Amino acid sequence: MKHRILHLCYDGNFIDNSMYVFDRFYPGQNVFFLIHQKGKDIVFVKRNNYIRLDCDSDLDYLNRIEENNNRENYDIIVLHGLIRPYLEILKRINAERKMRVYWIYWGYELYRALGEQGKFPLIDNQSPFSWLTWRTPTRYNCLVKRLLGWDLYYKNLEEFLPLCDYFCFWFYEDFLLLKKFYPNHLKYKFFDYGALFKNDKIRDETIDFEKNKKEIRISHSASTTANHLTIMKKLRIVDRENEYKKVFPLAYGSSYVRKIVLKHGKKWFGNQFVPILEYEKEDDYIKSLSKVGIAIFGQLRQEATGNIEPLLGYGAKVFLRKKSPLYQYYKNKGYIVFSIEDDLKSIDDFALLTSEQMMHNAKVAKENRIYYEDFMPILFD
Repeated sequence: MKHRILHLCYDGNFIDNSMYVFDRFYPGQNVFFLIHQKGKDIVFVKRNNYIRLDCDSDLDYLNRIEENNNRENYDIIVLHGLIRPYLEILKRINAERKMRVYWIYWGYELYRALGEQGKFPLIDNQSPFSWLTWRTPTRYNCLVKRLLGWDLYYKNLEEFLPLCDYFCFWFYEDFLLLKKFYPNHLKYKFFDYGALFKNDKIRDETIDFEKNKKEIRISHSASTTANHLTIMKKLRIVDRENEYKKVFPLAYGSSYVRKIVLKHGKKWFGNQFVPILEYEKEDDYIKSLSKVGIAIFGQLRQEATGNIEPLLGYGAKVFLRKKSPLYQYYKNKGYIVFSIEDDLKSIDDFALLTSEQMMHNAKVAKENRIYYEDFMPILFD
């Protein structure tokens, strides 16, 4: 069946590839509106088959979208992530609920809402004396937003849910979390931005057993919920002699978090502190992941799977928070994975995986590969 599919997106890591994937499975059926966010130029999207929508300066953007909808006669709306302009557009062009709405969930939409209401802890050591507490979705942050009259994530989410039909994501546990705290009528659809094509050449996944033995990679970005300081303080105790290089990818994320990590990293680890401040080409980045022997992720929420899964497949020793929903998820999948709280107590715990353990995780990774062909053709059924 042929569809007319309206995509509402904003610039992010996944959008460029997503445009390609949807056009490959639903050729000639997609129109992409790329919403320009104030203060940010388009960085990730390299394709040109989109219509730019500047909701901050174009006061007539709702009329433009409505006119486009009247011409194109869309029957499906796909939301990539969730931001406030999407709500205004849905109310305007889908007031009578004639179009099915598919929400491709990213993660932040739910966790930030839960954080604002104090229903899910996102950061450690929340304190009114910490700037991070006020900058991260917490009850304190929520209070400030209320006083300033700013949008609240949980209010947007509650307003949005009655307008949506499908929750699309690979991690079913987040769908259950949404249902638990925000009762709704949504149905679950499997979707994964990071899937593979069956006929495409698989990148070289040969395990490099010669890992960077005296190097630790910490998190994936300058994320406000990565709990960098918690991990850095732990490393100061475990690696008292500062024997290991500490590599921090900080090319994107919060400028405040980046500043804090740079400040404490230089102070505490000196020359052993290695920040990554520039984007790497994809091939170079994957190659660098294949050399990682030890990786630590301090998130309490589901996050950074685009880094965690390749690291596991390449044989890295991965430490996760015990309370993270990903810790139990990967254990249930059969991976050998470690908790920061129970398994990282001394310098000896930085011993790399054995070759047998590396090969075991690589085998599990291959058995759990996800292919677009398995879910994209039936996404709109």
